[in-house]
Amino acid sequence: MWSAPDIKATPIHNEAILPGQFFPLRINYQVQPEKRLLIALLESCWECLSKHTGMSHRRARRIVKEELDWVMDESEAPFSFAFTCLHLGLEPDVIRLGILKRIEQIRAGSRQAPAQPIRRDAGRKIKVAA
Repeated sequence: MWSAPDIKATPIHNEAILPGQFFPLRINYQVQPEKRLLIALLESCWECLSKHTGMSHRRARRIVKEELDWVMDESEAPFSFAFTCLHLGLEPDVIRLGILKRIEQIRAGSRQAPAQPIRRDAGRKIKVAA
């Protein structure tokens, strides 16, 4: 038969639990300004690549070449592609491969529906209905 535990025999410890310990996977929506700058670098690169890839103008080809040179650079100098990805918690090789695959799709002529416009609201992206 079950009996209640002896209260005097069990020591009670008062332990404080912080919200960060209780909810360790909570998303932090207030991104540090440094990380916002790194995110803007990647966004700018992708916007230039997706906009100018496949164009025949000399300026467009130069922009694509410069952006792809930045993406393919293996150095970890400040603001390099690898530095940017690593400091955002991304794997540079995986991101690089995804960019190159999408560029090849664009060059092959399989452009999907145009990207929806994005509006910024306090550092967060909000897609705007077309």
